[in-house]
Amino acid sequence: AFAPSTSFEQITYFLHLVDEVNIMTVEPGFGGQTFRKEVLPKIRNCYNIIQKENLSTLIAVDGGLSEQTIPAVVENGGQNLIIGTLLFENEHMQKIVKKIKESTT
Repeated sequence: AFAPSTSFEQITYFLHLVDEVNIMTVEPGFGGQTFRKEVLPKIRNCYNIIQKENLSTLIAVDGGLSEQTIPAVVENGGQNLIIGTLLFENEHMQKIVKKIKESTT
């Protein structure tokens, strides 16, 4: 897992070595933080390298994910969405999951 402050160059070093890279869009430590959209280019750049070099590495994205931010994450290459606050602080979890699935297909 890489914090938003981790440079893209540091992440690229590991892309060849891991099955999955977790790109954080908030500072690790506690839930409910605001999604940092400046991380989207980092996700896209990882995706581009993975595609260019034909790697099997998956891109997980964690932090501040919501119905509003998830489409941009997926458009930029995010594959495994780590969703906490959105689901567990909502009494309509099944409806949220359904909306997410519909927005990413």
